Amino acid sequence: LLGEGTLVGRENAAGVLRNLSLQSNYGTNFEEEGGLEPMCQLAIDQHSNMAGERATPQKNRLSAVGALMNLSKHDGLEAKIVKSGGLDSLVGFLKVGTIEGRTLAAGTIRNLSAQPRLAERIAKSGAIRSLVRCLSRCEDSELAEHAVVALGNLSAVPRLRRLILQNGAMLPLLSYIDSDGAEVGRINALKALGHLAWEPKYQQLMIDVGAVSTIKQQLTRRASAEIKEAAERTLACLSRGIPAVIRLTWAQG
Repeated sequence: LLGEGTLVGRENAAGVLRNLSLQSNYGTNFEEEGGLEPMCQLAIDQHSNMAGERATPQKNRLSAVGALMNLSKHDGLEAKIVKSGGLDSLVGFLKVGTIEGRTLAAGTIRNLSAQPRLAERIAKSGAIRSLVRCLSRCEDSELAEHAVVALGNLSAVPRLRRLILQNGAMLPLLSYIDSDGAEVGRINALKALGHLAWEPKYQQLMIDVGAVSTIKQQLTRRASAEIKEAAERTLACLSRGIPAVIRLTWAQG
């Protein structure tokens, strides 16, 4: 029904499966029954189904992407979602979807990005540019949180750091740190900057855009111990290779 049914049938099936995907023991059953590929296709489809009927993208696709987000929380399904074509639908939603759709897509990519072996596949899909755009526009707090956590995860892969910078992530990350965003998001923004700072070739750029001042403020503002610890780690990464006289200025400033 999900793969070949009528438009109404597929819509109803996707809604039911989205609800079922919330169950912790349902992911394996869903994958074994061959549900991943048609669910991914339904999330992509904006035109017509196999019967030639016009699709109604929002209901069908939102249900499908919502199900993918739930399923991406199940251990062992992350790689299968990617293999089944899920990234295409997710990146498509990040580009042109509603806020609800982009939030679901970013949340799914956040879950997928927690698996280092999937990081380069995510990057090749074009997700990084869309994640940075979601973070910089900050249209919704949950959407921004998902985007910044995903970027924090992806930045742990050295080969992706240049791509993250090329897509303009530096200033949005610094802005998020200095915002009232979710604590987990601010910690991940600091983590991403720490990963970037670990690369000597990016240190001067970070200094030039005022990263030191923004990060140091986290040590004096009312923030959790976890945020302050993340800020200290990021400054420690940034100080690698920096002359001692400059580090002394940071400490005194």
